[in-house]
Amino acid sequence: MRLWRLAALLILALLVGWFQVRKADTKRRIEEQILEFSKLNWVCYAPTNYSPRRGVYPTPESVRTDLQLLKASGFDGIVTYECAGPLEPVADLAQELGLKVIQGVWGPADREELEHAIRKKDKVVAYCVGNEGLGTRYTIGELDEGLTYLSNRTGVPAAISEQIHLYFEHPALIDIGDWLFPIVHPHFGNAKSLEGAVGWVNANTRRLRRAAAARGRQKILFTKEVGMPSAGDPAYSESAQARFLESMLEQRELLFAVFEAFDRKGWEHVSPVEPYWGVFRDDRSPKVIARRMRETLARRKALSGALRDVSLEAK
Repeated sequence: MRLWRLAALLILALLVGWFQVRKADTKRRIEEQILEFSKLNWVCYAPTNYSPRRGVYPTPESVRTDLQLLKASGFDGIVTYECAGPLEPVADLAQELGLKVIQGVWGPADREELEHAIRKKDKVVAYCVGNEGLGTRYTIGELDEGLTYLSNRTGVPAAISEQIHLYFEHPALIDIGDWLFPIVHPHFGNAKSLEGAVGWVNANTRRLRRAAAARGRQKILFTKEVGMPSAGDPAYSESAQARFLESMLEQRELLFAVFEAFDRKGWEHVSPVEPYWGVFRDDRSPKVIARRMRETLARRKALSGALRDVSLEAK
């Protein structure tokens, strides 16, 4: 009996050790994937000809034209926001054109949308579950549950995305997901000048790194949205938008997706600046930054080898 008991304990110990090694290997593999794709040139994408409030939805041909323009501008990948209805084919079209996709899921508790997203697992490099909906469209628990369900079913890296101040108000957000993917817009910190906006982004991302380190979470910080409107406020213009984004893209220590691809006509009901975040106008004509985007992104890509691993060590 003693021998059997010792043998059982030994087998149990070996199994525990094996599971720990496997878990560590999986974590390392996912971190390597995140660091690899986060160094690419990303842009947040909502299609032109899309205004649900007005009942306007894009056709596949319109989406394809959007994506061809973004690829020609030097972007390597797109970050989407939902995976349902007329937007479900976006990942397929992007893959056909050679663009990487971080697939968005609008409703963390929407099992049907999650299933649609799961079917895209071979067409995307990662998932983002939720977007600026904490406390209005879903809870922290629903975010965690939705991400865990998606991650377990696909094995693909996954993150959540909320405005950066919420990570300080709700530190549990730091614990969810494989990397930190916050929304970091200086406009919402009333930092509208070039110097003020750049300083605000850097100060808040440094603060998030420290907050994560304090919780023992050594996660890569790859920011989902960094942008500046080109109108809607006297402080903004196309030239100011270009100076800000070019300044951010020249930084080596911040990995982020440009916000956003196209202006959103018909979104004035959200705020005066909401229709003007795009680097292209809603008719796809280029703003100042878009006319220089390919050159700017080429310079950034040349520095990609020098971009450091932005694991969240306290500074």
